[in-house]
Amino acid sequence: MISSMKKEVIDQALNDTFIGDSVKVIESIYTITNEKTDEFCNHYNIHCKKNCGECCEHFEPTITELEAIYLAYGAIVNDRVEEMKELLSHQLGHCPLYHNEKHCLVYPYRPLLCRLFNSCASRMKDGRAGYRYCKYDPRPKAFDNE
Repeated sequence: MISSMKKEVIDQALNDTFIGDSVKVIESIYTITNEKTDEFCNHYNIHCKKNCGECCEHFEPTITELEAIYLAYGAIVNDRVEEMKELLSHQLGHCPLYHNEKHCLVYPYRPLLCRLFNSCASRMKDGRAGYRYCKYDPRPKAFDNE
């Protein structure tokens, strides 16, 4: 659990630095993304199964420098730096930050790709916009937006 006092101290130390500015930028991007994604998913009743993690077990995300900064920030704020370093030191064949107990080590700080995984817009055969469910979801594989 994050100590709000610890987060405030870290945020204050990073104030007016490249890293502090980067954290603010990505947090604002993720806030908007989360709101719009939640709106879309709620409208179409699209939700990952609770504690699924299948997507995390089958790929290694490529992340940007900004996302890496945010992941490191999350590890520091949550006292998980050593655990994160240990996990990142292994080639696992899946996301190295996905813990074998079915949870993401850095879920609130996860990259954009991970945030959008269950919400993949697609183009239907006739050219209309549609949606493709996660391949690990047992529902039909696609639906259109009309």
